[in-house]
Amino acid sequence: MRSWENRSKEIAYLLNPAYCGKILYSSIKKYNETSQRGNFPFALIYLILPLMLYPQVPEKINAKSRFSKFVTDNPELFINFGKRASSLTTITNEAIEFLMSGKLIVFNDDATLSCFESLKIPNDDLIKKSSALGKMLATAGSTNVIYLMLGVKP
Repeated sequence: MRSWENRSKEIAYLLNPAYCGKILYSSIKKYNETSQRGNFPFALIYLILPLMLYPQVPEKINAKSRFSKFVTDNPELFINFGKRASSLTTITNEAIEFLMSGKLIVFNDDATLSCFESLKIPNDDLIKKSSALGKMLATAGSTNVIYLMLGVKP
């Protein structure tokens, strides 16, 4: 993890591993509750924060909508998505480390993630939307299809 002394206060507050981990956890958990294909594919983890931390995305997420329709209806949200995803890779890794070190998620042998039920998360709006995103991804198709919809390479 990058030293906290080398981060601005805004970055430290908004992108700290606990907060970002909470967002990831809620998406993983809802995906696993919804999916008929198995647990949350690890490759999808790098899409969650770039989607959820871009303010216009959570505003437009609807748990009843299909992910493909969401992407098609809102192309403006995905301009430069690859750059956003790349810029949040380190933050995502730190959040994963936080969740794994706290034994809140586990990396499975089949390259998927599972949650332990012990984490109680207050349901603020971003967490509700993150859960909705997890549900949308669970029914969106394969990991490759999801990456293609977003115009990025896995």
